[in-house]
Amino acid sequence: MTSSTQASAGGKIIDFNLWGVDENSNAPTSSTGPGDLSGAARAACLELGIIYQATPADGNFHALDVEGKATRNGAGRIRLYPDAEGGQIWNHVTGETRQFWAESDHTLTPVEQEARRQKAKEEREKAEALLAAKRSEAAKLALDVLKASQPADGNAYLVRKQIEPTDYLREISLEGLVNLIGYHPQSKGEPFAGERVLIVPVTNGESVTTIEIIDREGRKAGLKDGLKKGCFWSDRSLPGGDGEGLTFIIGEGVATVRTCSMATGHFGIAALSSTNLKTVAASFRGQYPKAQLIVAADKGNGEQSAIEAAQLAGGVLVAPNFPEPKGAKETDFNDLAQRPGGMEAVRLQLVEAAAKEAKPAAPVPPFDLSRLKTAADIRSGDYQVEYVCEGLVPEGATILWYGVGGSGKTTLAHQLGHAISDGMPFMGLQTKRRPVVFLDPENPMGVLKQGLSRIKGGEGVFYWTTADEPPQLDGPEWEQLKSLVITLQNPVLIIDTLQAATSGLDITSNKDYSPVMARLKQLREMGSTIVLLHHTPKNDATTYVGASVIYNQVDHVLAMYAVRGPGEDREALKDDEAAHVYRFGSKGKTRYGHHAIYVTFDQKTCLFKEATSPESEGLNVILAAMIDLYETTTVDIKALLAALKDSGCLLDTSEHHVRKLLKKGEDVYWVTSKGLYNKTLYTPLKNSLNGTASENRVQVANIAEFDSFTDPSAQTVKLHEQGPEQCGATLDHAQKLQGTATVPFWGAKPGSAESV
Repeated sequence: MTSSTQASAGGKIIDFNLWGVDENSNAPTSSTGPGDLSGAARAACLELGIIYQATPADGNFHALDVEGKATRNGAGRIRLYPDAEGGQIWNHVTGETRQFWAESDHTLTPVEQEARRQKAKEEREKAEALLAAKRSEAAKLALDVLKASQPADGNAYLVRKQIEPTDYLREISLEGLVNLIGYHPQSKGEPFAGERVLIVPVTNGESVTTIEIIDREGRKAGLKDGLKKGCFWSDRSLPGGDGEGLTFIIGEGVATVRTCSMATGHFGIAALSSTNLKTVAASFRGQYPKAQLIVAADKGNGEQSAIEAAQLAGGVLVAPNFPEPKGAKETDFNDLAQRPGGMEAVRLQLVEAAAKEAKPAAPVPPFDLSRLKTAADIRSGDYQVEYVCEGLVPEGATILWYGVGGSGKTTLAHQLGHAISDGMPFMGLQTKRRPVVFLDPENPMGVLKQGLSRIKGGEGVFYWTTADEPPQLDGPEWEQLKSLVITLQNPVLIIDTLQAATSGLDITSNKDYSPVMARLKQLREMGSTIVLLHHTPKNDATTYVGASVIYNQVDHVLAMYAVRGPGEDREALKDDEAAHVYRFGSKGKTRYGHHAIYVTFDQKTCLFKEATSPESEGLNVILAAMIDLYETTTVDIKALLAALKDSGCLLDTSEHHVRKLLKKGEDVYWVTSKGLYNKTLYTPLKNSLNGTASENRVQVANIAEFDSFTDPSAQTVKLHEQGPEQCGATLDHAQKLQGTATVPFWGAKPGSAESV
């Protein structure tokens, strides 16, 4: 059962449409404004690794979880502006922020663009001021906690980790901490336990910015709104000078660097997260240019960050070397130290690392600026986006196409692939002829034959089916696709589906799918266009299911989902029996621009066709009346209104409505010119009758450009590079049509001498 509720928190009321989900669950929030705010918010969250949930457009920040080694509860923030036109997100773990705006087909005017820029600036300044105030309060609260704390002698966590306390580690009772900060700290959804907790002062080198709290089991949390990025913990007071003769060991956690410091006597500096290693290492290199920096890596997820930090700061990288057998949870130097004789092993490994000289950076040669293009070069150059299907499928792109299982993705994909293979229009959109290959690891030959028998053309489309075991993208056999791409040259590869082509992987795992997306990138760079058919989660057909790396590494996203009718962007409710129309087009991420068409499934042919709207039906009614009038008289608004009223049609024949449709159909269903007294005259495009708008638009684009003319019986036709046959002209008129000729446009009127 579906329901709809409304929420308002001092801002604009937003509908929460719950598509068959529990009333207490989070559902997509749809904007009441002109654009798709929830889609834009979801796309921004995916880009920054934040787990999207619906929130009200009340102007306040709301906590979201972020992706990572484990879910970080509340480490993301999202705020929707009260006008429901845009918002902001913030990943506390990485420090990245984004602004986003509701998607809309409306093209902003220069005034609207400037207003949006000004609003973005104001919101950014407001957010920065608010964040600065919150961080200042967090710093004050951190000092209050430190003042109330005691030395950490005998702290349960330090004892378990076999770490000697220092004056720069404190502890406080958990009850006292809760009373001071006003909430019970948690880590990964688990509340802190034990009588006392360790307090780690975090500093920017000048003052305390926040604290890290650690309980006896090693759960860690910072103060809400406290600043950690670029900040660190030091196991002692930092010296002045340029660092000559000093060694700083920089690592992720307090236990790691304190262990290293105990083993060597060197300074221990904790960055407190792997993502903060590069910033802290670079800061210490700037502060102590002559010091030796050793970056102590943790094995596993943070190792790459440690490598980059050492490279950036000109430091020495060292990771713990565990004698076999190595425990599954042994990752850092503290784990090594807790083995028998482990502290000596730590000392020897660090001493060996300290003896190494960091390789001096090679001198940087001057850059040859002639290799770069200026904005003027690009503006004046012959550059344009190429499509294999106009507006929908950019050439040389990796495209994610998602839709609900059973919605007809495969059928529509076959129709699209056949059109591209033949270079024929697809739903009225122009295509560029290219080799097409379907990778279908699932459907048996009988099912394929049944589907293909309904589609005309496409005789040259290739299918790699279960009969010959198509390659899995995560297996060594994927190399065969390189050979295929080279052999066919610029093919379109349609993979049905991504999950079937990677059947051994966890679709939600970034780790599993990062190599797959890298392989697809290689195929794209070899000249192929890649279309990945994919699925959606339950209860929301407007987004995809799976790892964020899939979304982040594609160039263009297409969505196919049911709507209430042509022109709609909002998903139709499941119990909406009238929803027989699908929106198929860009959604969220694109590098090329947004475009969508609307299709409906024809039960007779078992194929999709372009959906018509009441508006297009009205345009066809006007066109039919215009054609009848054009045979006998000049067509202007007065004559057209009279003809429509006399016809008894069901169309709204008010002048305002008809003028609106006339403007809409200009250059698609008819062309205009100026007659006596500057009166607007209409000439119908006869072949547009009963055609779809996109078909008619292609027709106009392929036939000619129109100049103004006075005589309604003729038009000036400027031919493009195509020959007269392509323009619908007879060979008798070929000579006249080589340049610019005056001929009737679609057929001779009574008394005219020529016809085309």
